[in-house]
Amino acid sequence: MALPECSLSTGDTTWIILATAFCLMMGPALAFFEAGMLRAKHSLSIITQVFAGTCMLSCLWLLVGYSFAFGTTFGGIIGGFDHVLWLNVPYDKCGPHSSNIPAALHALFQMMFATITPLIMTGSYAERLRWEAFLIFTLLWEILVYYPAVHWVWGGGFLAQWGVLDYAGGIVVHTSAGAGALAIALFLGPRADFLQYMGEAP
Repeated sequence: MALPECSLSTGDTTWIILATAFCLMMGPALAFFEAGMLRAKHSLSIITQVFAGTCMLSCLWLLVGYSFAFGTTFGGIIGGFDHVLWLNVPYDKCGPHSSNIPAALHALFQMMFATITPLIMTGSYAERLRWEAFLIFTLLWEILVYYPAVHWVWGGGFLAQWGVLDYAGGIVVHTSAGAGALAIALFLGPRADFLQYMGEAP
């Protein structure tokens, strides 16, 4: 992708730093929100799942996620390995996806969505997955679904080449997480005695 004209903006940079901090708060907010809708004995479990997921997904984004999402495209499907460990992601210069803010700040901002998106789905299987299953599912979904979706729409992939625009994550974040949550809910099936207790835990 051709590098846009670089003109770092102090105002844009400051706002994205603040927006990144605000987005970081979504993780704890999601954890306590979902914990409040579960039985008390499972509240701690869902909170630790969200916090552990955030840590794991942050490391994964730093390791390969940003590169797969925003690296040089392979057939418009997935990015390459040119930004593994955020190599060649400057802290003081623009990047191909950020003409007014440092490329590293763009990578950090995108990390917030990479960590929260798979965790949005936890509500569809809360109380029903063991820890090992949760970690494996989250890891695989992030690599096989989220990173390609980001690349398709935001990273110069085939959807971007077709002119698809997604300004606020409606496709990349909410549609992908919603479809994933529906798929896993259908796979697991209805909760035991769901209709008998009108959806309330006995």
